[in-house]
Amino acid sequence: MNIPKSIVRIFLILPNGQIVAQLRDNIPGIASQGMLSTFGGGVDIGESPNQAAVRELEEETCLEKKL
Repeated sequence: MNIPKSIVRIFLILPNGQIVAQLRDNIPGIASQGMLSTFGGGVDIGESPNQAAVRELEEETCLEKKL
């Protein structure tokens, strides 16, 4: 498994204060299989943490956020 040097985590908080989490797939080889998790992932080479957070949010939720 290729472990990134830097990661980002995104906490989605609804207006009523609830936190949105994802249920991780039960696929061998992925981190935290079958567990609840925040959104996020590795920062790619040449990418800022903010850019990585936006990319990961879009990849994992199909939501778009512009910084």
